[in-house]
Amino acid sequence: MKKPFKEVVKERMGGVVVWSEIEEATEEDIAESAALHAAGKCPHNIVYDEAGWPYDFRICFTCGESQGMV
Repeated sequence: MKKPFKEVVKERMGGVVVWSEIEEATEEDIAESAALHAAGKCPHNIVYDEAGWPYDFRICFTCGESQGMV
């Protein structure tokens, strides 16, 4: 299983993340994200990167939705 991390978005432009920082995801962060997903509002803030070429893909750990390339 991929190790998840928490993405903290600092700035968006037109719905696109242009600046974010990553932190190690705690069990509490993952549980909170899962509860929001169960309520129908996935925050997409617990993510992991899938290796690709020439860019990697950022995937939501909670729902599996692609968040784009990094």
